[in-house]
Amino acid sequence: RPRRFGKSMMLSTLEEYFKGNHELFRGLAADQLEPPESEGGWKEHIVFHFDFASGVFQNNGINELHDNINNTFSDVVRKHNLELPQIHSLTTKFQNLIDQAAEKSGLPVVILFDEYDQPLNQNLMDYDKLQPLRNEMRAFFSILKTASENIRFAMLTGVTKFSGVTLFSGVNQLFDISMSQQYADICGITQNELEVNFPQELSRLAKAQQLSCTDTLEIVQKKYDGYDFAGGGTKVYNPFSTIRVLAEKEFNNYWFSSGTPSFLIDLIQTKHFDIAPIFDNQISLSKNQLENFATEKPSLIPLLYQTGYLTIKDFDEGEFDLGFPNQEVEYGFVNSLIERLTQSDTLVDSSFDALISNIRKGNINEFVQRLTAIFSKIPYDLDNKTEKHFQTLFWFLLDLIGMQIAVEVHSAYGSADAIISTKKFTYIFELKVKTEGQDGEKLAETALQQIEDQGYAKPFKQNPDEKRKIIKVGLVFDSETRTVSDYKIS
Repeated sequence: RPRRFGKSMMLSTLEEYFKGNHELFRGLAADQLEPPESEGGWKEHIVFHFDFASGVFQNNGINELHDNINNTFSDVVRKHNLELPQIHSLTTKFQNLIDQAAEKSGLPVVILFDEYDQPLNQNLMDYDKLQPLRNEMRAFFSILKTASENIRFAMLTGVTKFSGVTLFSGVNQLFDISMSQQYADICGITQNELEVNFPQELSRLAKAQQLSCTDTLEIVQKKYDGYDFAGGGTKVYNPFSTIRVLAEKEFNNYWFSSGTPSFLIDLIQTKHFDIAPIFDNQISLSKNQLENFATEKPSLIPLLYQTGYLTIKDFDEGEFDLGFPNQEVEYGFVNSLIERLTQSDTLVDSSFDALISNIRKGNINEFVQRLTAIFSKIPYDLDNKTEKHFQTLFWFLLDLIGMQIAVEVHSAYGSADAIISTKKFTYIFELKVKTEGQDGEKLAETALQQIEDQGYAKPFKQNPDEKRKIIKVGLVFDSETRTVSDYKIS
């Protein structure tokens, strides 16, 4: 089950291979996998290619699933002159068509599933719709075992790897390649492949950006490289973004714009997951935790890993350390969340440039005023009024505009809510939330005093090499107005 990028292209390539379209593979390594046509090679297998990637399964999931599958059946029947069974059961119909196809062609069939998990993902937050879909899909996938003697090859790709008990309890012959070192680069571009196969495109990109080839390659690497799917150090570039940047000669966030899974954002918002550890580089999970996702008790981190927002950074003693693979993914993640949490797509505008300028120049009063204006765009019907909610939005906002921010910074003296570092300044923020009846000004003073009492600035003051000016900020959010109400600076 490779990751989201590159899968459709891979399945389409496999489909043409098994259809025997030899001309498409001449001169490639795959050309050596089959004997010549004169010796019985490159025969045409009948391929069942199920495409759930573009399906919409949220309105009436079971019927929509049936329609999608039946459309594939009809397509195969029409192309190969088979007889469409007049049977309601999808599993029985599938078994019948596999048998027909194998008998007609004299060869076992090939079965491909593109985004097998979409019906479940789109209904992840609605258990009443999810459960019957899951049961129907489990029965349907069981045919992969019962009809195995007439199946030459089967492959399923998807964003999410649901636990075996959920979908594949009856299909024990599937080989999971999600974290196999042998297939770690199957859906990506390695550093060597990029430099060997695309030197002219890299040169044209460098010229368009008025950069040296070395600097260009470094930027491409920071933005689009870094995926490690097996923990063995084999890193790959996102092929979708890499091809786009080479074609368009602009360093944009292509993968993010191709579509963020809405179910992922829904899950984060509905379950109120604490995502601070993601930015604090404090995520470690076992292989079993990474590989399985249970619909009954969804866990955020395995889902972020499986959807490509997190990747393996290190492996030690059975634990995988996770983090963002590159700048493009981090930007996409933060931007998607801040838009959803604020229910606004207008936050990213020219005012962000002013925010950056304010904080770099030490204009903290103007910074807070602009921050207040941005938070005022948060709608009043949001349910979450907790301090963690406002902290999360604050962290997202600063990360989104490119500030070097550390969250929940632990030291021998305590834990600061946020620390922002620029060339000239170190800002130490303590955040509070004012509820009805509380005095916001006193809360700001309390926050500022906490920075003093806990000694959050001591590690910087005691560093003889530290030349930056320290600015302490007590920031208070109002749970009713959903924006900054008071602040104190020291």
